[in-house]
Amino acid sequence: MLFTFWISTRWDDPTEFDLMRYMYPAIVAISVMLTGQTLATRLNNWREQNIFQRLTLTSIDITSIILGMAFTQVIMGMIQGLAILLIGIFLLQISISILSFFLILGVIIITGMTFTAYGTLVATFTRKSEITGYVFFFSLLPLYFLASFPSQMLPPAIQVILPWLPTWMSIELIESAIYTQIFPPNGVFMIIGLLIYIVVFVLVSKKFYKWEY
Repeated sequence: MLFTFWISTRWDDPTEFDLMRYMYPAIVAISVMLTGQTLATRLNNWREQNIFQRLTLTSIDITSIILGMAFTQVIMGMIQGLAILLIGIFLLQISISILSFFLILGVIIITGMTFTAYGTLVATFTRKSEITGYVFFFSLLPLYFLASFPSQMLPPAIQVILPWLPTWMSIELIESAIYTQIFPPNGVFMIIGLLIYIVVFVLVSKKFYKWEY
């Protein structure tokens, strides 16, 4: 995605709207968000193979296993996000300070946690592993695109709900950390919002997820 936008916009008039710079934070965000798809698919794959039932016969705590899987995906999302960030710095010649780097890193981590938790929610309400990934992707996609484009392009009703979407919160925080190197005025609200999403996703998954296929 990053390379496509770069190729298609590199010969644009510098005085025109820079689509590449505008979409760049959203591309960083989606690389982190999609890690939740892997966890969702793996959870249901393990359930289909009765791995969870076998683990109950051992001394291994299943909760610890799930937390370990989720933590691994958050780390993978962080690595992917930072890799895209480095590529973007090279292509866009963005200047990143030490403070900005740690702000971006923090937002990437909380974004990874949010959509990893969302992955567990999707796994909770889908039965077969082969469709779990599709449900995750195609439920995330509209939320992502709504949050990626200028709000002025959207209907007034959508503009009202936009600030409440986790995708919008993540992209706005990443964009602010990259280009202004500070949190936006409502940054605290966004962080709290993402944390609430994490808690809700985890609690619902814990209550309704079926360990047996």
